[in-house]
Amino acid sequence: RRSGTGTVPGPGGTEGQPRRTGRMSGGHACGWRDPDAFPLDLRSNSRAGGRSSGLYRRLVDKGQVALNVEAFPELFELTGIVGVFATGIAGVPLEKLDALIGEEVAKVRTEGVTEEEFQKAMNQEEAEIANENGTMLERAKNLANQHVSGGGTDEVDRQRGHYPPVTSAGLTRVAT
Repeated sequence: RRSGTGTVPGPGGTEGQPRRTGRMSGGHACGWRDPDAFPLDLRSNSRAGGRSSGLYRRLVDKGQVALNVEAFPELFELTGIVGVFATGIAGVPLEKLDALIGEEVAKVRTEGVTEEEFQKAMNQEEAEIANENGTMLERAKNLANQHVSGGGTDEVDRQRGHYPPVTSAGLTRVAT
C-alpha cells in the first residue's frame, strides 16, 4: 500500500486559516483485460461509490472526520490501482483518517456484499455505460480508445456482456 499526504489552506487559502489534510492511498489491481476487472469495478462501486456508500457514511456522516471521500479503480490494459482519496476536516489528524479508512478496507475484505449493494452497483454500472455512449461524439471516442488500446472496436460491446454474469459471490472473491 502506498500513500501520500498533504495539507492545503482552509477556505479562502489565507494565512491563519485552519489547514485541511488530504490522504491518497492506493493498492495494486488487475488490468482491465483480466476477468476479475469487472467484479473489482463493481465491488469498488458497491462499498465506496457515492454518498450512500459505507465508506462515505463512515468518514463523512458518522465519523465527521472528512469532507469528502472517494474510492476508485483505475484499470489499465495490463495492471491497475484501486485508490482511496479523503479530504479531512481541519484539525483531524491523518492517523485518524488512516485508521477509519483501514477499518473500512478491512470490512470490504471480510464482509460479503448484500443483495441491495449488489443491485445498486449493477444499476450504477448500467447507467454509466449508457451515459458513456449517450452522444455520437462519446460513442466515437469509446470506439477510438478501444481500437488504439488493442482491444478492437468490438471490445465496447464485449465489456457490456461481462457485467450480467457477475454475482455478489464474485464481488466478495475479488475483495480478498
